Amino acid sequence: MHQLTNQKKQRQQFVLLSLSLIFLFVGNFLVPELVASDERSSAYVLEDAQFQRAMQLFGRVRCLECAGQSIKDSNTDTAITIKNMIWEALAQGKTDQEIEQLLLQRYGKSVLDSLPFDRFTYILLFFPIMMFGGFIIFIWRRLTLAP
Repeated sequence: MHQLTNQKKQRQQFVLLSLSLIFLFVGNFLVPELVASDERSSAYVLEDAQFQRAMQLFGRVRCLECAGQSIKDSNTDTAITIKNMIWEALAQGKTDQEIEQLLLQRYGKSVLDSLPFDRFTYILLFFPIMMFGGFIIFIWRRLTLAP
């Protein structure tokens, strides 16, 4: 009799563990997809083309709190604020360039995935090449001038 109750308890524990794992799987993999599938804000009614533009903009704008993550994949307060700014600007009929300029004015250059090309960007891009060239010239001169 005692052995039957232990088996019954073990079976119940196994069933509970199995159900817990199933709910964990569903919660981690299916529910976020359902939530992320339609991120339209209830405050703004947008057409499908505007919604697609918003999703593209979300992918090009960095989250300022996350390391290298776009706001499309982030749910931080800053990312939500930026998303709402984009929704509002799209509802007002602004172009992607106007929205990017608005974000640049408010948050700076680090908010966009692609840096705008200016003097500082060229220095950042060409400085490593110039350093490597200088190193090669230094080594070549050392080798040719050595007795």
